[in-house]
Amino acid sequence: MTSPFIAGHRGFKGKYPENSFFGFEKCFQTGATLIETDVWISADNVLVVSHDVNTKRIFETQDHQVADYNILQTSYRDILQHLKIKGTNEDLHSFKDLLYWFSSYNKEQSDSKQFNRIMLDVKRPNPAKVLKYMLQDMLEVNPNIDYWIDRVQIGIWDLKNIKYLNQEPVFAEVFSKGAKPIDILNISVSWTDSLHYIQYNNYIDQLSKNDGKFRFKITGISLLYLSTWSKDFLTKFMPLVKLNDLKFYSWTINNKLQFDYLWKVGKVYDIKEFGLISDRPDQMVEYKEKHSNDNEQSKLLDANTKIDISFSQWFIHALFSRFLRKRRVTDEELDFGGFVDDEKVVKLPVGKVAIFIFQFCQKLGIF
Repeated sequence: MTSPFIAGHRGFKGKYPENSFFGFEKCFQTGATLIETDVWISADNVLVVSHDVNTKRIFETQDHQVADYNILQTSYRDILQHLKIKGTNEDLHSFKDLLYWFSSYNKEQSDSKQFNRIMLDVKRPNPAKVLKYMLQDMLEVNPNIDYWIDRVQIGIWDLKNIKYLNQEPVFAEVFSKGAKPIDILNISVSWTDSLHYIQYNNYIDQLSKNDGKFRFKITGISLLYLSTWSKDFLTKFMPLVKLNDLKFYSWTINNKLQFDYLWKVGKVYDIKEFGLISDRPDQMVEYKEKHSNDNEQSKLLDANTKIDISFSQWFIHALFSRFLRKRRVTDEELDFGGFVDDEKVVKLPVGKVAIFIFQFCQKLGIF
């Protein structure tokens, strides 16, 4: 088991403008080795970096006016490329801009022993074709696919995305030339949803056993930390993560209680790679260094160690679970061999109450 990898949530969201190159650089300077960021596809098929599909919260026009645009419905070349990140001189970045910046930054830091990576969050409403343009941009910036396999993790919320990777021959043609599979993480607010991705892996294993073809599988799970505060998570889900040799990440970890709990989970279950995604990567690096130096405590933790869940954790998880009763994985997703329409935009019903809860949780650093 490795010590936890630290990923900066949208760069260094707790201190600097989110998804800005300045914030990304500050994140890496803390000793964190991953930046987590988000990708959308514009109306004219340009990938852009933004957490929200709407630009209003983070971006503004060049003359500091409100920029209220839905990225999926707006042209990058006509409108989006002219927007600015509030509080900076930086533009709304295209995905290709990010890749060029990342490659350049790594060259400048070539003497450093730190190996940096990007964790991509492909938002669920995106049409599946976003993956095609993602691959296109990566190969344009650097045609060596192993460079990106080593440095990029693709996070998905919808089974359609990995089904699409296995549906379109171009992905296998390119990635099968790599030395190892690219990391594909299922991002979820509930570990019970992630069980479907493990089932999908089993489905793929059977197909590949029969014909020997290259196919994509989920290599890890990234869970909202509230979903981890239950006995069922510890006794039912984590053994499956271990059994299937999956990587494990959790978000958004912003205090020592959360860090200590996830650190113990990773240690006890001996996960081959686990990590924490945080708004304050500087603090997480400090906690990590403290635990790394506490070798005696580390030696005492093994598979027989009991991980305690406090009453407050149990209570918060119980409240959170009440909001998860609505089914999130569709029959269309669960048709593992079904055709994926790469132009289809997933429309998520979002009411005023949901928006209020999301904005409130944003302020608390939960999402």
